[in-house]
Amino acid sequence: INRKLAGALTRYRADLLQIVERPDDDDLDDDLDDDVGDGTDSAEDRTTPPNERASEKRLYSEPAEFFGLLLNGKLEPVPVLDARLYNTLPSTRPFFSTHGEQGELRGVNWSRRFAMVELREYPASTKPGHLNKLLQLPIELILSQSFGG
Repeated sequence: INRKLAGALTRYRADLLQIVERPDDDDLDDDLDDDVGDGTDSAEDRTTPPNERASEKRLYSEPAEFFGLLLNGKLEPVPVLDARLYNTLPSTRPFFSTHGEQGELRGVNWSRRFAMVELREYPASTKPGHLNKLLQLPIELILSQSFGG
């Protein structure tokens, strides 16, 4: 989310997307494995959170995480790499039905189905709240629009 949109999205508590530092997952796992069961933990080691014990931190991109959410349907950390996002970001396979507007996103150990609805031929006069009934349905809804022909 850039600074222009931040003001409009304040009611949704959206934060500005940025590059953030997080502990490297591998280092965090190694630290946790080393600490389990050896009986040599000091009081300081037991009270220090694992993220502060990690010796090496990696940079992660919050904008890329947002694009990954749109593309994959799942929020996952995306490290900053010297590669193009189209090579590293996709982690799911989308499948679409041949008849109808149904699809499925398949991950390694999960699956998520979705459907698309096209709204056409709006009445000549519309009022605010025209689509409120759609927003009140007990489903996740992503609304987009296109003015193309």
